[in-house]
Amino acid sequence: MPAADAVPVGSLSDAELAVLARPRSRVGPRPVMPVWSRLDGDGRASAARDARASLAARRLLDPGARSRDELRRDLRSVVVLRETATAVVAVARSTPHGRDHWYAHVTGGVVLLEQVSLDGRHRFALTAAATLPTLVVAAVLHPAAVAATTPTPDQQTEWLRADVELRHGRRSRRSSWLSGPGGTWQGPDGGQPARAVPPDQAAGLLTSLLTSLLTSVVTPLGEAGVDGGG
Repeated sequence: MPAADAVPVGSLSDAELAVLARPRSRVGPRPVMPVWSRLDGDGRASAARDARASLAARRLLDPGARSRDELRRDLRSVVVLRETATAVVAVARSTPHGRDHWYAHVTGGVVLLEQVSLDGRHRFALTAAATLPTLVVAAVLHPAAVAATTPTPDQQTEWLRADVELRHGRRSRRSSWLSGPGGTWQGPDGGQPARAVPPDQAAGLLTSLLTSLLTSVVTPLGEAGVDGGG
């Protein structure tokens, strides 16, 4: 998780989140559930039982608990922040070596970061909203991104593809990026070919979008509740 200033707050599996979380958040669909989504009804029932046992074994939830109100305080805040965020940045990432999903859930001056791997593990961290533009740029652009040396990305062997969606209310804004040691490209958009851009221009555009988003949704920290039940 590219978040040097973020504070880790643990991890949960798909099944554990299915037991604890509500089906939808305030802003669009909930984050992907790679393992849970492949299970049928019987598989989900079995996985849910195992998840409750796992939560109890990890001392995150009392064995006889009937409500997530009894979940350990820091992880209860994680669950609530995911559901009450007023804006979400969702990034689906792929490289030659694998795929993952990265989310930033914005509630007031707080951002909950969530990284989801294909094994169904969700890793969480908390940070301040002011760090969000820097974190999104780090999540979207390859660390070795440079200005394009060729007009198209077709011949690149080392790359990071990132499909970005900014969700706020009922609105969303999408963009896609491919970057690496051979260059940085935006698109395709509307059927047009990918457009080569300098990485600083890409970072500037992403920062501008995130700054605009934060201006719309950030409220003083004291007005944003991060603890609650359900």
